[in-house]
Amino acid sequence: MDIGYEEKPWTWSNRWDNEGEIRERLDRVLGSGSWCNSFRNARCRHLETEASDHSMLLVDIKPAMGKRWKKRFVFDRNWLQHKEMGNIVKSAWNTSCIGSRFFKFQFKIKQCRVALLRWNKQKESNFGKIILQTKKEMKVLRDSNVSGKGVRLALLKKKLVAVYMDEEVYWSQKAKQKWLTEGDKNTKFYHVCVAGKRKRNRIGLIKKRDGDWCKDEEETGTEIIQYFKDIFTAEAPQGIDAILNEISQSITSVMTKQLILPVTEQEVHRAVFSMHPNKSLDPDDGFSVLLNQAVRQGKLTDLQLSSGGPRLSHLFFADDSLIFCKAKEEKAVQLMEVLRQYGDASEQLINIEKSSIFFSKNVPTGERLKVLERVRGMKKVKQSRYLGLPLEKVIRRISGWKEKLLSMAGKKMLLKSVVMALPAYVMSCCKLPKELCRGIGKEMAKF
Repeated sequence: MDIGYEEKPWTWSNRWDNEGEIRERLDRVLGSGSWCNSFRNARCRHLETEASDHSMLLVDIKPAMGKRWKKRFVFDRNWLQHKEMGNIVKSAWNTSCIGSRFFKFQFKIKQCRVALLRWNKQKESNFGKIILQTKKEMKVLRDSNVSGKGVRLALLKKKLVAVYMDEEVYWSQKAKQKWLTEGDKNTKFYHVCVAGKRKRNRIGLIKKRDGDWCKDEEETGTEIIQYFKDIFTAEAPQGIDAILNEISQSITSVMTKQLILPVTEQEVHRAVFSMHPNKSLDPDDGFSVLLNQAVRQGKLTDLQLSSGGPRLSHLFFADDSLIFCKAKEEKAVQLMEVLRQYGDASEQLINIEKSSIFFSKNVPTGERLKVLERVRGMKKVKQSRYLGLPLEKVIRRISGWKEKLLSMAGKKMLLKSVVMALPAYVMSCCKLPKELCRGIGKEMAKF
């Protein structure tokens, strides 16, 4: 597992001047799952050296910790296994208060949170200590000659099994692996997933807009706050009339009456219970209108899927968009203009760093370079990877070294619930070649 890095994001440079300089991260520090779990706060810094074109990697396993932030409340699924849970929540929820309905709701939620935390502090929740203590008691009991030893050993063994199960549930919740069910003894796998997630979520250093690096947590926090203030500060939208004028009226008076009806408890219940039990509440028409308008005006040229078949200019998948047009310099200019108009009207800017462009093999190299110059930094990819080929997705999903830590039952569950579901979308659209199906089966057998 890559433990990450701080400071500059490269470890090697050819040290050429101006545009000829190349910087890459060629060196990195790796740690096993057990090592990363033992040294969770380990840091790797890239230090500049004059004697080599490679940077020095300095690993600090006990770095100076900054401010300890208050942890957010997380409901532990293990609490549901205790019988007194119902009475604790019921007693806290029935606490009376004065105020509006929403204030009462917030107050009751807070009372439940405080009551659960107070109850959790009173009980032993360190699974490692409980397991070691139980094993010690079992060893002492085995070496003794007391009467009823068999019954007491059976009770301790039952307690040990229950603690192991609680530990697995705890780590599976933190790992956020929804496909794997409890009871497969995959705690080590969960440990590695949690360690990897912590590394990914950790913010080491942030580069400021002037090019300098933040020096401490306070400066990092100030930079983050200013960034989100800038992107979420409302400004007067521009060009929104061009979008609104093209949207046809589709809401009838009957639909309007239904939309303004008060929200019922049944609707709230249905919305809440439709979510995953371990989760909580935490396509844009305007964009489509601008693209269709550009096609009608001849600014963009859509693609015909087949002779006599439908024409296609764009597809929206959740928060991702696929746009199809001819690879011409003037079309790229018009496309960027549509993106600009949408950004000005909706205050939703396009992330160029996450955008890519895919050319047909029939597009000449010269035309590709002209288009890339107009799309301002979008990366060219050799193959569209949005939906991905089934075989590639299967190999990528089961080739991760963390999956090697799974038990046999866990591997079987991964193949059935995840890997076999990966080709489902593509298979609903077209038939897969036999060779591709054999390749998927071969990778599953190797796993």
